[in-house]
Parts: sequence; C-alpha cells; structure tokens
Amino acid sequence: MSNYAFASQQLNKTVRITMGICSLFMLTQGHTLLAEESTLTVNRDNTLYQHATGDLSNALGPLFSGRTGQADAISRRRAVIYFDLDGSIPAGATITNVVLKLTVSKAASITAHTLNLHRLIKDWGEGTSSAIGAFSAGIGAPSTTDDATWLHTFYSSSTWAAA
Repeated sequence: MSNYAFASQQLNKTVRITMGICSLFMLTQGHTLLAEESTLTVNRDNTLYQHATGDLSNALGPLFSGRTGQADAISRRRAVIYFDLDGSIPAGATITNVVLKLTVSKAASITAHTLNLHRLIKDWGEGTSSAIGAFSAGIGAPSTTDDATWLHTFYSSSTWAAA
C-alpha cells in the first residue's frame, strides 16, 4: 500500500475511506459484497509559507492554504497532510470512496473557491515549529529541524527541487 500526502486547506485531520471487498464463495450462490468503513487520522501536517529562504513553517499550529493580503512575493500558503495507509486497509480491499472533510475557519470572502488536492511524491517532515496565536499563525514561525517549508522537504538539509 502506498503512502499519500495531499496539499489541502485547514482541516479536521480525518479522512473516511469506504472499501468494498468482493469475495467468491464456492459453497454459496455467487459474490458477497462486504462494505467496511475506516476513519484515518492525519499522521503529520504542516503549512508551507512562501518565503525566499524557506525559514518559515508551522508544523504544530493550524493549517493554512491560499493567499493572504501580503505582498505577492510572500502571500502564498500551502498545507500538506500525510496519511499512512499501511496496515489501515485490509489486503485485497478495493477502495470505492474516499471523503476528506475540510473545515475553513477564516476566509477573505464568502465567494466559493476551488481547492485542489495533489499527491506529493517526495517524503517531507514535520518539525516542531509552532505558529500559534492570533498574529503569528498567518505569518509563520521560524522553521525547525525537519520541518517542511516552501523550499525544504526537511529543513534545512533537503529541498523539494533536489533529485
């Protein structure tokens, strides 16, 4: 089973996966469809703050995604979340539905916006940076060892651009 991480907005850190398991029983009359539902929690998350040096992060605070009212060169926010699926889904299961619940707690307007999810193909870290507080959460906190940042998969030793 693969591990998946997605970029997202602030969320309640759970995902519900519905699995359909089809089995053919020799002594019965055909297929039996069993439906099982699992709720997974996020194993790690982080907010990536657009910053030229990659020195800002928010591993322990709320997640942010989108743009702020700041200058264009520093206004982007990306949230990353990671679910470890190994051991959470039975062998042979077919996933038929996935629901990711997101909760937006602040928005610049009530206009509907599209949120795009993307699978990340590089591993990334969650350090101990904490941008908690009315002012600091939106602007980030100093990155700590192993934080994912705008430039780094693991601050400050590995970058998104590195092969």
